[in-house]
Amino acid sequence: MAASASQSRAHSPTETLAVTSPTTEMATSHEKDGIKEQHACEADANAAELAAQQQESKKHHLESSEHRMVKNNLWLVIPGLMLTVFLAALDQTALSSALPTVVSQVRGGGPSSFTWIASAYLLTATSLIPMWGRLSDIVGRRPLLWVANFFFLFGSIMCGAAQDITWLCVCRGVQGVGGGGIIAMCQIILGDVTPLEKRGVFQGAFGAVWSVASVLGPLIGGALAEKSSWRWIFFINPIIAAFPLIIMWFALKVPFVQKKTARQVWDEFDKLGYGLLLAAVILFLLGFVYAEVEGFNSSRSIGFLATGAALFPIFVGYEFLAERLFPTSRPIFPTRLFKLRTTTLLLIAVAMHGIAFFSSTYYIPFYFQVKGSSPIFSAVEQLPFSLVSGIMSVVSGVVLTKLGRYKPVAVVGLGVFTLGQGLMILIDAEQRKSVVLAVIFVAGLGLGCFFQTPLIGIMAAMPHEEMAAATSAMAMVRSAAGAVGIAVAGAIFNSKVKSGTEGIEGYIAPADPSSDILSISHLQPLALRNAVTVAYCDAIRLIFIVCTPLVGVAFLCTLFVKEYSLQRKVVQEKSKEEVMAAQRELDLEAANGEKSADTRAGAGASGGQGKTTSSDNGHASEDDAIVRQASASDSADSAEQPKQKSAE
Repeated sequence: MAASASQSRAHSPTETLAVTSPTTEMATSHEKDGIKEQHACEADANAAELAAQQQESKKHHLESSEHRMVKNNLWLVIPGLMLTVFLAALDQTALSSALPTVVSQVRGGGPSSFTWIASAYLLTATSLIPMWGRLSDIVGRRPLLWVANFFFLFGSIMCGAAQDITWLCVCRGVQGVGGGGIIAMCQIILGDVTPLEKRGVFQGAFGAVWSVASVLGPLIGGALAEKSSWRWIFFINPIIAAFPLIIMWFALKVPFVQKKTARQVWDEFDKLGYGLLLAAVILFLLGFVYAEVEGFNSSRSIGFLATGAALFPIFVGYEFLAERLFPTSRPIFPTRLFKLRTTTLLLIAVAMHGIAFFSSTYYIPFYFQVKGSSPIFSAVEQLPFSLVSGIMSVVSGVVLTKLGRYKPVAVVGLGVFTLGQGLMILIDAEQRKSVVLAVIFVAGLGLGCFFQTPLIGIMAAMPHEEMAAATSAMAMVRSAAGAVGIAVAGAIFNSKVKSGTEGIEGYIAPADPSSDILSISHLQPLALRNAVTVAYCDAIRLIFIVCTPLVGVAFLCTLFVKEYSLQRKVVQEKSKEEVMAAQRELDLEAANGEKSADTRAGAGASGGQGKTTSSDNGHASEDDAIVRQASASDSADSAEQPKQKSAE
């Protein structure tokens, strides 16, 4: 009934007229307009939200691409930084050729002394590099640069005065604290004072410093140990360091960092994260040190390696967690390093490259010494490897800057290095010297192209505010790779020499075969000398065989690296000295303003006590006000001009 009634009403003429009446049509039109307006508002809101997100993303990109830089005299600052790095690099390489003399003359020396003298430096230098990078963001660059130089120079003096091996090893550790800090801080400061798109040239020059140090170090160390005293290897550091330190004291200007209390520094520093990383690095490196001394089968070596390796993923997981739980704390390594494919692959490539570089640098001279060359002449014969790599470091930096791209330089460099490292497998006891020199020349060509190229790639992928932490991360990886490379190469060399000389009648390999290299050329009869030479050369060749696939892995990593732009918006900042000078001017203006106000208040009180005020005095006071206003305007204009010039 209801249904039929409703249907009849729906079809009745009266109902039809009602539906089509103007009033109803107007209401319906308003409803439709309201719906359209609602949809339009929602669309506008969505568009506004999307635009805001895009603007925020663009803003973040612009902020991450800004390079806040203080103007410096690069003709003074860059040589000062390079000479400081040269001293730290020279100290590592000069001692290598003098170690036999040092161990023989210092009380308590033994076969394991070679390992611990070198490892004490590498342990402290490598493990503390991340601390220098993050602390420099919190307290500033200059204070940490002076602290690092103090530890390095104090450790150098104490090493030169050492009377026994324990004393020398402890002081080498102190020296490593400063040496690692110098390397990290100089790289970070270089990033502060040079724009990213032009930094390849300067980074290439820094790479050349390492190559020159690897050439001159053994020559200087061997000459001092032979002609004077090995102690001058350490005593010479404070004498030479005075020159670059004076330059940087007066010429170096870095971005201003607000002074913080000890409590603020403590709160900002990633204490637990750094503790995990410190434990992981030290335990991992100790595992390789004991592997070199006792072999990889020793319980201590296995225990340290396993524990250190287990702590690394725990550290990475904690850094991601701490970023959410402790927003006021700054992670020791920015988590973006682990999130991006490019930075991860470049760090892996740096590690593989570092292992091969340090292993080859140490054992190419050993090969020439086994063949009868003196320590000094073996350093000369190594020039096609070390000197060429230094030249290519500079050349690759120039090419990178011209291209504005880092990936082609990295791919070509590691491709050539892989070829050269593979050709080094041909080096044996019977190989002609001309072939050996040609092979290490090819390896040096590719080696030098990857000294500083990965740092440019990492900087391009990271925002500038994380530059210091990212730089210290790469420096730590390369330093750790060097320690691992030397330890692994030493373990391979010792094991292979002992197994290769077991069947040779009339010869017993010493506990540390590297200490017996110089005596091989004097062995008699000739057949014994040739047999021992073959055993030693085969051990060195095995090191080159192991390094070849590692360099191949580094080459494959660079193939999948993403190319980021090197263009950055450079924003000129004031240095600490400029900020303090401006603050003093503001304080002086404020003090003068208070005195003027007090004077005017006293004059007003004196005038109020008088009975009459002449019109002339009134006009004079008005004129004084106008003069004061004009003077204030001139002061404001003069204060504004330096700001405009600074902005320009």
